Order: sequence, then structure tokens, then C-alpha cells
Amino acid sequence: MPEIAYHVAMPEPATHYFEVSLRVTGLAGFRGASAAGGPAPEGTLEFSLPVWTPGSYSIEDYAKHLVDLRAESDGEEAGAELPLEKVGKSTWRVRLQGHEALRLRWRVWAHQLDVDAADLDEHHAFWNGTLLFLYLEGGKELPCTLEVEAPAGWEVYTGLEPVEGRPGLFRAADYDELVDCPVECGRPRLYTFEVEGVPHRLVLDGHGNEEPERLVADVRAIVAEAARMMGGLPYRHYTFLVHLVDRRGGGLEHRNSTAIQVGRFRFRDPKEYSRTLTLFAHEFFHLWNVKRIRPVALGPFDYLRENLTRLLWAMEGLTDYYAWMLVGRAGVVPRERFLAYVAEAVQRLEETPGRRVQPVAESSWNTWIDFYRPDENTPNTGISYYVKGSLVGLALDVEIRSRTEGRRSLDDVMRLLWERYGSRDRGVPELEGWKAVAEEVSGFSLDDFFARYVTGTEEMDWAGPLEFLGLELERRREEPEEEGAAGGEPMPGSDERWAWWYEKRPGAELGVRLESREGRLLVATVLEDGPAYGSGLAPGDEIVAVDGFRVVDEKGLRERLADRRPGERVRLTTFRREEERRVEVKLGERRPSRYVLKPVPEPSEAQREAFAAWTHGQYSLASGERA
Repeated sequence: MPEIAYHVAMPEPATHYFEVSLRVTGLAGFRGASAAGGPAPEGTLEFSLPVWTPGSYSIEDYAKHLVDLRAESDGEEAGAELPLEKVGKSTWRVRLQGHEALRLRWRVWAHQLDVDAADLDEHHAFWNGTLLFLYLEGGKELPCTLEVEAPAGWEVYTGLEPVEGRPGLFRAADYDELVDCPVECGRPRLYTFEVEGVPHRLVLDGHGNEEPERLVADVRAIVAEAARMMGGLPYRHYTFLVHLVDRRGGGLEHRNSTAIQVGRFRFRDPKEYSRTLTLFAHEFFHLWNVKRIRPVALGPFDYLRENLTRLLWAMEGLTDYYAWMLVGRAGVVPRERFLAYVAEAVQRLEETPGRRVQPVAESSWNTWIDFYRPDENTPNTGISYYVKGSLVGLALDVEIRSRTEGRRSLDDVMRLLWERYGSRDRGVPELEGWKAVAEEVSGFSLDDFFARYVTGTEEMDWAGPLEFLGLELERRREEPEEEGAAGGEPMPGSDERWAWWYEKRPGAELGVRLESREGRLLVATVLEDGPAYGSGLAPGDEIVAVDGFRVVDEKGLRERLADRRPGERVRLTTFRREEERRVEVKLGERRPSRYVLKPVPEPSEAQREAFAAWTHGQYSLASGERA
């Protein structure tokens, strides 16, 4: 069988170009495949570059960054140029001309520091293999090696297995493993810890207001809590590759590593730091849910086209749910923050009219065409399978707990999915297969639940599930407190002339989402369930005045509407494509601005026990202190 060896060099990091080569030997008797299907033409091999990265479900066509591809013979007659032809947008065909070994050489432009991209400069190198490495059609399952030739003084960090005694040389079981292990090169800070005797590395690149020792301790607690829930750790070592950047960032999961970006100054603010820990928990839990517990469609991967599944709500949404649970059960965030995750998700869902249009299973299927490329009408037609999926997870967890009197939970479903599918490297057979496991654990039919919340668009009712846990959801309309603002209780005996002073008006709104761009107040979305829908106001319109008075920003618009009542009409002066327009809108009642999840005033003993079981005894339902 052929032997495959990759090599990456960075001779001039300031140019942002990686120099990559692929050597294939032992081709005698091997017949490769064609990317179009069937075997490759006689005497040829085809090589392809992925068009997407697993975990980031969007076609990106990485071949646009690949340049100077050339092929030559290797072995005894090394150096002879071999004919090379591009036969697809991401596929090239090489004519072997009788040779049994060849080498491909190419360069890749890399100047995008994102978790699903590649970046190279004088400071460091980072890459996902899908952007750098061509694969042999018909040979993705073959083992391979990767040699990294980094600049002097740079260290190399990756989840790949190192070859003992050969610095910079790594091995992978196949192409899937090769590209599932991102690589960081440079001089980052390294922190290590162990959980259950398994080594973990936190590789930190960049600086801000971080406190590394605190971060490491909190991440260790999250890992330990996940290991307790899932019954151990299914890897020999794990690496967190962390970049501190000038934005909030995100993450991308892998089987024994993750790439995470965090805003460099988001470690001292309690709310932002809790978001950071939740991001770590989310990406870490993915090592089970999606990397091992996966739909059939997500492995082995087809790197040249969309891999469609209706289970992303379970892969991503439930991972969001367990990110909340892990930081809560690990005790690294206060109770109020833990409960706020649920409240914020409910608010986001209820503020999205598309929840009445798109089932979460369909949102999973359509992610390739809309989730990563939203437009101005997306909130009216679609939902996030992260948000809805996390809430489906909560509702299903409570459904199982309540109907089994606490004997079973969603945790048991995840453990059985791991045992039956993840640990055996078998894909879950889509919705029915996933539902069948949940029904087996719970002991009752979930047909109605799935029809309402997974394949249907029925509104989620939170009263029952939250009451079971001893919680209640409050939807508040909060105004900024200003001196002399109206509202409050009148003094005893107050003159009726001053009744208006104490009146709390419900407030009014247009029902639009706004954005400021270059000093202009623009309509981003006209919400389908809002009063401005159908009025003539459209996305992209610039609002310049309300009832003849100029507004320049969203704050000014809110001030203009602050003393108006629902049902009143306002005249908006707008510009569309440089043409002045006037629109009249009948105002609607202002929506709640803040959702708060809190314990019921006097929880019963059953509610206390249910809440304690849900949080693994981490919090007290009554006091908010740790139990």
C-alpha cells in the first residue's frame, strides 16, 4: 500500500505563506479513486483539498488560497516533472508516467486568525489541516506522517502523536485524524494539569488581563466534572490551543484537542469570564458529543460537499446545554450566572419570529445554506439550532426526570449514546436512532415531544418544566434609571395633578432590529411579529427623523418613542437608495428587555431535591449559596 508523508515549512513567515509538500511512495499496483466517482483513469492519481472544515458547516473553498502546485517524480528518478491538470474546483489529476512514487509541492496563503482557518506571521503559525493538506483520492484511510519545520526557537503543539526521538515529526492513523488535529507553532505559554491521571495542556498565545492559574484551575474543574458524568476520559492526552484576540472569539472542537479564541480583556469582568468558561466547557464536551457520538453523516467525512444531517440540534444545542451544566456542576460560576444561561436562551428564542416557521431539525439540515450566511430576513424565517437545541435539551431532561421520578435523566441518554455508538465508532442513525436511545433510557414514547419541539414548531411552555425544578421565569421591561424619571409609588395624599409623574407607561416599539453604520441609523431587520412589518419600512432603510424631529442613533430613537403609547402612530422619515421616503407605523407594546430565572419563593421539598439532583448538589435552591 502507498505510504504518505506531509511536510510543512515556514521559511518566510512574514509573507504569510506555508510551503507544503506531500510524498507518496509504494504506488505499484495501487489504483486510486476519482473525486467524481469510480476509479481514477488508468495511470493517474487525483488529489483534492477540502472545501469545508468539520465542526464549521459552511462551504469555504479553501483552494482559493493554494498556489504554485506542481508534481514531480520521486524515488530513483526523482525530480522529473509530471503532468498536472485541474479537473474540479478543488481536485487535481497527476499522470504518473510509469513512476511508483511522486511528490507534490504547493504554497498556501494564511492570514486569517480564526479557529477554522490558518494564520502565519513572524509571531506564530496556526492551521487547520483542511486548509493546508491535499489528500489522495482513494487513500484517505491510509496512515500518514507530518513533519513540521518551524522557525528556530518555535515550539510545535498539536494533538497528533509525536514520533519518539524525531522532534517535529508526528503520525496520524488516517487523513481524518491528520486534519482533526490543528497545529500551533511559536512561543506560547504552556500550562499543564492532570485529570484521572491523563495529561492536559493549555497552550496560551497572546496577552490581556488573563489570570492563567485561575483559568487552568477552572478548566481542570470542568474537565473533571465531564469525566465524572461520562465515566472517564477517552483519550491519552488533550490540548487546549487558546488565542487571546481583540474580539469575543469562539471555538472549534476536535477529538483530543480544541482551538479557542477569547477576547484578551474578558477575564476580569465576571459575566464575560463566565462566558469564557462556558466556551471551554462547550468545546470540551464536543469530544464526546459530535466527535464520537455523531450522526452517520458526520464520519467518515466527505470533504468536497455538504454533509447533511438533522441532528445538529443534538450535537451543538445539547452541547450548549451541557456547557451550562458543566460550569454549574463544577462550581466555577455562581448560581445566578448558571440560571442566567437558561433565561438568556429563552429570551433569544422568543425574540426570533422564525421559531414559528422553522423546526430545529430543519435548522440543522439547512445550516449549510443559512446559518453561517444570515441575511436581513433570517430572524423571520429561521432559528439557531444552538439556542433551540439547548432548550430542547433542558425540556427533555426535565421530562425524563419528572416522568421517572428522578431515576433517569438526559445524562443517562448521553452515556448510553456513548456506550452504543461513540465508543464503538458507529454513527447514530439520524433522528429515529437518537430518539430510540432516549426512549430506551426513559421508558416512554417521545413521539409527541419530538413532533412538538424537534420536527414541529410548537411554542415551548416553560411553566411546567421550571416548576418541577423549583424555578420561575420572569420577563421584565426595564428602563435605565434616570434622576427625575417617571415611575414609582405616589406619596400618600398626593395631588391628582401629579398622577402623571408616577405613571409607569408600558412603552412602545417599532419591532425592528437596528444597526449603526458610518454614522447612519439603519434598519437591519423588520421583525415579522412586530408593528412595522408590512408598513413600508424595509431592511437597509436609514431612519433620520420621527414625527419631523431628527434622530441620529438608536438611543435617540428610543428617546423619541419613550413617551409614546402602544397603538399611537408615528411618522418616520427615511432614505432608501438615497431617495427620501415617509412611513407611518402604528406602535406596538415594548417587548420584555430582560428575562430572569429565579427560585420560587417557597420551594417544596420535592423541588429542592429535583434542583439538587439537576445541579449535582452544587447549589442550594433556597439561598443561592453552594450546597
